[in-house]
Amino acid sequence: EQEKIGADLIVAFDDHESPLWDYELTKISLDRTERWGIDSLQAQKRKDQLMYGVVHGGVYEDLRRRSAEFTDKHFPAISIGGSYISKKVLYQVLDWTVPYFSTDKPRHLLGIGEVADIFEAIERGIDFFDCVAPTRRGRHGNVYVSPKNGGSTKQNFTIQLTNVRFTLDKDPIDPGCECYTCMNFTRAYLHHLFKANELLAQRLGSYHNVYFIVNLVKRIRKAILDGRFSTMKSTWLPS
Repeated sequence: EQEKIGADLIVAFDDHESPLWDYELTKISLDRTERWGIDSLQAQKRKDQLMYGVVHGGVYEDLRRRSAEFTDKHFPAISIGGSYISKKVLYQVLDWTVPYFSTDKPRHLLGIGEVADIFEAIERGIDFFDCVAPTRRGRHGNVYVSPKNGGSTKQNFTIQLTNVRFTLDKDPIDPGCECYTCMNFTRAYLHHLFKANELLAQRLGSYHNVYFIVNLVKRIRKAILDGRFSTMKSTWLPS
């Protein structure tokens, strides 16, 4: 199906382990992912699509390392998957696996896209992300704001537009943001839309959040090129 829809980036078939599984069940799942990965490569007909293999292995270092080496050996691109029971585990998995990836292969962290995770993952060598958080939050009035406007890790860099304190707030969601939502609508108007259950509210909230994350990554990229990544990270994630 990925070939039929013409996707540029496609992902090999994998078995998503449960964080509740013990070592043996996780190993069985990893064996299955490796078999399916080879099957996916053999079944691939279009050579104009980049196929990612998926690193699994749960919370077990040796299985993660084995999967990282296997994926790097067989696939032209690498994605990291699985269930993470905490941010600490997520970052630990990255520390275990990234050293085994070829430097010329793109690395994609599956299902991750919150602000703090983006900074931590990029610092550890991740290139791409995907996550439902921006649109899921946006549909419920939970929208991103930058540190200069009160955003912090404590509230995942968000404000909740349905809160009563925004009823008469004439500021845009994130003052200084140049997205369509912020350039045209106030927090008060968006508060009204959400309270009235208008579908436009979901669209505008999602639009802002996607713009915010895309723009954040653009700024991170420039900071890396300018040698300012550590400074930028400390502004957003003070220790």
